[in-house]
Amino acid sequence: MKAAVVYFSGTKNTYRVGEVYKENLEETGYKVDMINIDNHKRQLEDYDLFVLGSPTYSKVASKELIQFISTNINKKQNPNAKAMTFITHSWGTAFGHISLAHALETAGINVVAAQAYLMPNNFYMFSNKKASKPEMIKMYEDNITKLDQVFKAFKSGKALIDERKELPRTLLELQYKLAQKVFIPGFAKKTLSVDSNKCTKCNACVKQCPTRNIHFKDEEIEFESNCLACTKCYNICPANAYLYKNKEIDQYQENSKSIRSKVRT
Repeated sequence: MKAAVVYFSGTKNTYRVGEVYKENLEETGYKVDMINIDNHKRQLEDYDLFVLGSPTYSKVASKELIQFISTNINKKQNPNAKAMTFITHSWGTAFGHISLAHALETAGINVVAAQAYLMPNNFYMFSNKKASKPEMIKMYEDNITKLDQVFKAFKSGKALIDERKELPRTLLELQYKLAQKVFIPGFAKKTLSVDSNKCTKCNACVKQCPTRNIHFKDEEIEFESNCLACTKCYNICPANAYLYKNKEIDQYQENSKSIRSKVRT
């Protein structure tokens, strides 16, 4: 049996949850491919199971992953495939796992699980609230328990869908579409800068930007208006040279280890 864990992730919150899906699938007997949509542009074929994961934007799924589904996943190329979806979020109620489920169902794929996972806050510029280490461990433990429940249901042939009301989800998706037009594409250009005294010109942010929104020009970093607000650029900067509205950014670096290893320690 063959499975694909397909994800979009900025600070690796989503990647780390996807990693636990991979571990559980391998224990169930699947051969698993981890597919980062930043680096994968062709159709997926001959999979028995898809797992789709995204961070939240306005509490719904990233448009990049929704577009990836419509372009690269279909019933014809994967006639026996089922799917699971998940979203990672840091507060409130998330709706993106249902958005992803609807996109997959539109592609003809039967969705057997859809879940939301609470992860530590990683967007400090809008909220300075950080989870403490004990709070983080509790989140990871809760997520592992929830994932165990997903696979228990899956093995017994039952669907486990964390349902959401349709109207709030629809309104939040409209809000996200508006943000894509008004705010998100210019996020880096309007709010970020780089301290030239700290910058080592390592090109890490340039290489890792999913939309190639970052460039070196005249020995300085410049941004275009094609940002995703994924926060990857300033969190991976080895010199912490990025500034948000001319203030130093507190990087999110909680994902150097797997979720299971953090719980064990």
